[in-house]
Amino acid sequence: VVSKSDINQMTAENIAIVFGPNIAWPKGHVNLITVEHSVRLTLILVKHFDEVFVR
Repeated sequence: VVSKSDINQMTAENIAIVFGPNIAWPKGHVNLITVEHSVRLTLILVKHFDEVFVR
């Protein structure tokens, strides 16, 4: 998806914004800061997927 971001507008950052809160939803009180942390974590996973998910 990211490799086609020039066509679909789904950059790594946009994918992290969409999936971050669903992948790493924080426990307890949720606010914009805690959601931002989950987005950052997801962005790292997307950008470094080949290092994180080694075959």
